[in-house]
Amino acid sequence: MGQTVGEVAAITDGQTADAPLENLASLNLRFSGGTIGTMVCGSRMPDAINDLTIYGSDGRVLLKNAASPTLGGTLEITSETVNSEIFYEPDPLALAKWQIEGFNKAVTLNEEPRASGLDGLRSVQVTHAMIESAKTKRTVRVEPIQF
Repeated sequence: MGQTVGEVAAITDGQTADAPLENLASLNLRFSGGTIGTMVCGSRMPDAINDLTIYGSDGRVLLKNAASPTLGGTLEITSETVNSEIFYEPDPLALAKWQIEGFNKAVTLNEEPRASGLDGLRSVQVTHAMIESAKTKRTVRVEPIQF
């Protein structure tokens, strides 16, 4: 996508004196190129399916029951030209193995890791904007990282 989050508008059940941490969050994200994304997540939803859907101008990608550390589930691609479905067997150690192997590769080959320090900083910025937006009930701008 090549875009970063520029604005966050959030509604949560947290960020109050009685409930400082959220269990349910709904976010609208405006990306630097104008793309708008929506995310809803929480631990209060009964019988959660853990799907992730990405809609594009030519189709969609659906990850069914794939938002868990076991990295299992189904990948479904639907468009006018491509229609496929691939099942991935869950592996409880997959995420840990992937992180360790990626770190070792970055150190051994003197490469940037898959997720850089800037990626981590950006994640903190977006999370902070989510909390601020939920507290103030306003859209919060996320400033570009200057380095």
